[in-house]
Amino acid sequence: FDMKVREDMFAGFDGDEDAFKRAMALIDRTLAANPNHAQALTWRGAGRMFLAGQAFRRGATAEGLKLQTEGLADLDRGVALEDAISTRAARGPVLMNYATFVRPYDKAFADKMTATAIADFEFIVARNQPNWAGLDSHDRGELLGALATGWLQLDKAKAAPYLERMMA
Repeated sequence: FDMKVREDMFAGFDGDEDAFKRAMALIDRTLAANPNHAQALTWRGAGRMFLAGQAFRRGATAEGLKLQTEGLADLDRGVALEDAISTRAARGPVLMNYATFVRPYDKAFADKMTATAIADFEFIVARNQPNWAGLDSHDRGELLGALATGWLQLDKAKAAPYLERMMA
């Protein structure tokens, strides 16, 4: 499912409204057929978090809060239904990015999202450990960079080992 939706979703995040609509329509069709489709739930959560951010930027606070609540629920439900790299790879980056924008307004909430994102990235690294050397250096760098970024927000001392691994 990830490969079917990710390109349109990322294009949507970059401003392509038609691509975003295609991605969300695919997600809606998938969830209509199977309301417990874990990957579709996490991607819908990502889409809702994106829309929440847009609503907040427009000053539509009530809409933003509703979308944020629904998005977080989708992300967490998707991971609860399928605790796998695919669902955590959708949730972790969304929470990490969203926390960056929330941090100036609600540090505790941002820290909670960052901690969840860190746990997602640590899960992915652990699952990939048997084949770590076989992963593309870009993929390894993305994972370690995400962990370093997250820990820089919560506990700078814990970021250093990830930065050192990246450099190595």
